[in-house]
Amino acid sequence: MSAPGNPDRLLLRPQEAANALGVSLRTIMGMVATNEIPFVRLGERNLRFPLEALRDWVASRTTWPTELVPGEQQLANANGQGGHADG
Repeated sequence: MSAPGNPDRLLLRPQEAANALGVSLRTIMGMVATNEIPFVRLGERNLRFPLEALRDWVASRTTWPTELVPGEQQLANANGQGGHADG
């Protein structure tokens, strides 16, 4: 995720933040309304999104797969989540 046009920019405009996160502007504004996403208010109507805060926000919400213990692996296989292709 980098600032369009200027890699030294600290703040993204709402549409730039939406593009960087792969969501709509409407989604970004909804997240602002519920304080789900880090933002800075510049004056009464201008919002900006700190680039580093967005990176941290994404990282804090990233879920990485964990290794299953043998009993859980058997259960996952029985539920069709074994991770192998049949065909």
